[in-house]
Amino acid sequence: MANFGLVFFIIFSLVFTHGQMVHHRFARSMSSMDNLLKLIEDLAFNLEYYAADLAKKAHTINKGIDQMMKRHLQVQEKSKHFWGSPFNSFTLIRHMKADWISWKIYMKKPVGLDKLAYLESKKHSLPQKWDFAEAAEGIRRMQLVYGMSAKDIANGLLNGVQYNSSLTARDCLEMGVHLMKTSRWLDSENWIREGFRALERSDPQPEMDLLRAPISSELYRTLARIRQMQNKPQEGFAAYQAALKESPHDPALFKEFQSADTKVLTEPGAHLNLSQSEKPIRPDNLLLYPLLQWSL
Repeated sequence: MANFGLVFFIIFSLVFTHGQMVHHRFARSMSSMDNLLKLIEDLAFNLEYYAADLAKKAHTINKGIDQMMKRHLQVQEKSKHFWGSPFNSFTLIRHMKADWISWKIYMKKPVGLDKLAYLESKKHSLPQKWDFAEAAEGIRRMQLVYGMSAKDIANGLLNGVQYNSSLTARDCLEMGVHLMKTSRWLDSENWIREGFRALERSDPQPEMDLLRAPISSELYRTLARIRQMQNKPQEGFAAYQAALKESPHDPALFKEFQSADTKVLTEPGAHLNLSQSEKPIRPDNLLLYPLLQWSL
């Protein structure tokens, strides 16, 4: 089991720096962590049961494919003799007329609706946006009270004590987004930097990218927004280029990229910058000079 000392230290520090608790909130109660761990276990089992339902359906489909392939091979090997029997012709015609309608109905039939209903029933037990905001503010206050850097916290070094745990790239991203929304540009950028570093030390998980945009794309996208809000359109545009390279089929991201492109082109002196390079900046020619300065 993972060492949860880092989590407990953060929760304790949040409660300590916030003062007396008024409402029961996840971020202000160490005991609520046990409830969350139990909930994670329940939801993981529910997801496992859902996967079993999907596997059962996939097994049925694979059995059908096997039967169809065997029939196809029979026809190929003994085509003349096969069609000489009216029974075979009848069977094939019946199969093509009726079976595919049944397959269509089976394919459209929902799977695991009871598992989805169970997940829906647990929504009220999940942390809400204000719970995350309080947890994020707790980390920010720790930085102020104990003088810790984003790098130290992300690596599990808290107030001189090294814990056997660290924050993930997505943890750092969400901290960066939270600070960006409160106009703390420098702090936000520091957390995005740690997100890139955490990404470098983690194993790739392409399957999880199917759930949402790749974490690298979201880090670049957030960096781009920070740069834009700091009135640094060219640096923001460069970060958008990198984000679009990671998620080329994201329509919302592409729309932001086009807006950043327009802002760069209308910036005073932009035509001089473009004439020096003789062509607009492209995804295969990234100018991510702020990132390079970080020495990731």
